[in-house]
Amino acid sequence: MTKLGMFGMLVLPLYGQLFDSSSVQGKYHFVQITVSEERPAEVSNLGGTIIFDGRGGYQFAGQMGVGGEAAQGVGGEGSYSVSSAGRMSMRSPSPPAGRLEIQFGAAGAVLTGASVSSAHGIFAAVRAPEGPASAGVVRGNYAGGYLSFRGGEVGGLTSAFVELTADGRGEIPSAAFLGHAAWIDDVNRAETASRLAYAVRADGTGTIRFASRSDFVTGEREILTSANGDFLLGFGTGAGQRDILLAVRKPPDAGDISLDGLYWMSDLCAANSFTFEPQAARFNSGWGSARMNGSGTALLAQEVRMNGHRVNLTTTNVYRVLPDGSGMFGGQLVPGLKNFALGGSPQVFAGALVGLEGKLTLEHGIFFGVKTPAVSGSGVFLSPFGVVNATSLAPPTASVAPGGIMSLFGSGLAPRTASFQGTPLPDELDGVQVVTNGTAAPILVISDQQINVQMPFDLEAGTASIQVNNNGRTSNTVAVAVAATSPAVFSASQKGFGGALASHADSSLVTRENPARPGETIVLFMSGLGRVEPAVTAGQAGGATPLSRVTGSAPKVLFDGRPGEVLFAGLAPGLVGVYQVNVIVPQETVASDSVTVAVATPDAFTDLVDLPVGR
Repeated sequence: MTKLGMFGMLVLPLYGQLFDSSSVQGKYHFVQITVSEERPAEVSNLGGTIIFDGRGGYQFAGQMGVGGEAAQGVGGEGSYSVSSAGRMSMRSPSPPAGRLEIQFGAAGAVLTGASVSSAHGIFAAVRAPEGPASAGVVRGNYAGGYLSFRGGEVGGLTSAFVELTADGRGEIPSAAFLGHAAWIDDVNRAETASRLAYAVRADGTGTIRFASRSDFVTGEREILTSANGDFLLGFGTGAGQRDILLAVRKPPDAGDISLDGLYWMSDLCAANSFTFEPQAARFNSGWGSARMNGSGTALLAQEVRMNGHRVNLTTTNVYRVLPDGSGMFGGQLVPGLKNFALGGSPQVFAGALVGLEGKLTLEHGIFFGVKTPAVSGSGVFLSPFGVVNATSLAPPTASVAPGGIMSLFGSGLAPRTASFQGTPLPDELDGVQVVTNGTAAPILVISDQQINVQMPFDLEAGTASIQVNNNGRTSNTVAVAVAATSPAVFSASQKGFGGALASHADSSLVTRENPARPGETIVLFMSGLGRVEPAVTAGQAGGATPLSRVTGSAPKVLFDGRPGEVLFAGLAPGLVGVYQVNVIVPQETVASDSVTVAVATPDAFTDLVDLPVGR
């Protein structure tokens, strides 16, 4: 489709259906591991069965272990809700975790989520078998992530990528582990085991007995399988066995599987610098989404709990899928590394933060993802996953900011393609309105499948409801998260990542042929920096006299991790919803064609773009 101006048209696939509490109902097996924020941190794990009633209530029964103690039987009930955008929120069955933010795929058969309210944790659930199960359900090649706190202490932190082959008769002829342990030296090592025994009870629960000697896992662990055997969850119940296993059954041939489209994803991670000191580890847990482009790049948007508060993160990862269904997923491509696996039907992935054998890895963690539901709508339809930042095109879990420019995707949204030239922007164009919390938002571009609008500046942090009115025909309402800021740097390609749109002081563009220089003041163009002073009404262009500066502290701009001095951050004169940030490139910046540019605010962090810097 033809692009129209700075905020052009982009065709995305339609997703979604209208979601509510009835979208998740029935009996599930689940596992959860939680790390408290106090020092010393307390670690707990929980696994069992949970039944959602489809009306916002649940009951659970399972075994929960805390610290070095053996697990005890627990049970209870709680509440949950599902927003129109498919975001599920529930009171955690594990008390330290507060509330869990959860998403689901495969017609509600797989749940993935994390604790981001009062502790760090990850949660996974799969639909339980309805009829009697047996060892034959668990058959084939499984792989995924394993995270352990040996002895129930943070100092026992261990991460591993696990591969298991089950024969369907109660034996695992071969098992392989690649991982690292903070209680040893955090150097990645490989282990193999053979002839492990497993058993599956009629309800889909069971056990695996691991080897008696291992740097990763020893002794018996509880396992929980899905109805079709495609997913295997595990956890320890013995004294000090605070761990979790998330594994998928790999397809016989992954050559025909393309990891593309939108996935929900959650993770629990710990990081440190130089020598790993587990007791001082910085934990973070996150939930959100990853848009895979089918050729090795994933655009991530997550809400992450770190340092005691929530941060909205947008970043890119890379991935590779091998013919056997395993592969590599992470911040940078590591040839030869296998740290995650992809299940075939439905598409689910699981993995761990590990490195090549013999290499030191200071990051620990486990992650789990499931492909979003793919459906369509009729009439005037606003996709539940279709409200995204028009600048970064970050996946739908990225927050909306006051004054931000958003792209809305769906079908039947407008009678024709049109854009408005000039200011102020109208709150109605060709009979089309976008209503945000009851207020019509200024419109830049309309078409049948996409509308670009500016969010009102008076949006408060929390949740906003968005609805399209196409000449009297209204769409469904979609709820989106609102934060004070949701920064995004314009990219030269308009894809949301890659080379940043930046200029020199003489207004010429920063390019590889005309790179930025250390010590030079450049201008970065952004959106989503929130309210300004003097205030500007949504739809109005930024003024020149006086300039409208962002309220509160200016955003931090980092060049390959080195902070630049920000001289000005505010609305760009003459443009609607576009901010300019004048920043000095640090003198110590190393020359490169792709210096990563990151922007940090008190509630957000993004590093989707890069910049050529010369000498």
